[in-house]
Amino acid sequence: MKVKVEIDNVYQYYQKNSVRTRVLEEINLQVKEGEFIALLGPTGCGKSTLIYLIAGLTQPAQGVVRVNGLPVKSPSHDRVVMFQEAALFPWLSVIGNVEFGLKMAGVPAEERKHKAMQYLKMVHLSSFRNAYPHELSGGMRQRTALARSLVMDPELLLMDEPFAALDAQTRYMLQVELEGIWRKTGKTIILVTHNVREATFLADRVFEISARPGRIKNEYKISVPRPRREGDPALVMIQNKIMKSLQFEIEKVAQEEIGVDYPYPKPSEVSPVSKDLGGRI
Repeated sequence: MKVKVEIDNVYQYYQKNSVRTRVLEEINLQVKEGEFIALLGPTGCGKSTLIYLIAGLTQPAQGVVRVNGLPVKSPSHDRVVMFQEAALFPWLSVIGNVEFGLKMAGVPAEERKHKAMQYLKMVHLSSFRNAYPHELSGGMRQRTALARSLVMDPELLLMDEPFAALDAQTRYMLQVELEGIWRKTGKTIILVTHNVREATFLADRVFEISARPGRIKNEYKISVPRPRREGDPALVMIQNKIMKSLQFEIEKVAQEEIGVDYPYPKPSEVSPVSKDLGGRI
């Protein structure tokens, strides 16, 4: 299978005044065409930074990011980012928002309307095509944002915690829809998430990133057959393994923030499918 994304020995720093913070360190990662990859790690580990590097929104301090064998120098329509907030234009209807990128690209009106409706049907929003963002639920706004991303027919869909602000039921529903869309379209998807269950439910492979400076600490291959089922014992085993490893990274972040040991529950005490944790870290 063709390598779609290659991250070769990447380092990244942020400079604020005289303080230089190392965010990513020695990142080496390959994503094959058509794969669904999840990036998982504690807050501040550089997951979103990695997405922005792949998107071409920023450049690495050291190393190189390649897509289709070519170094990424700038943003491209072939790489679309879906953010945590839907960021819809409030003065445009649902279909107007979905059409927007096509309009900017000079696609004729009839063609862009046809394409927009195709993807609105895919996310089950065709009957709300004339509604405005303020008339939609949070889940419906994220569906609109997903349709807006897909209508550009990107080779690579980069998702930066797109479902984090949603309630559990809506989030699960969109996860199921996203997996169905991925299987139907064959897109290469890289998802940033804090949610262990979400990562294992959706991804072919999960990459665990350490506390800052972020490194690839572990890679988990999720070989559970699709379509997957919440609570599947095979998934729960993987989730527990990930949670056990992540506990150490979470405690490192907490100690840095508050200077004391953080009483995080041990995986043996709380399963990642428990309602208390929700698999979110």
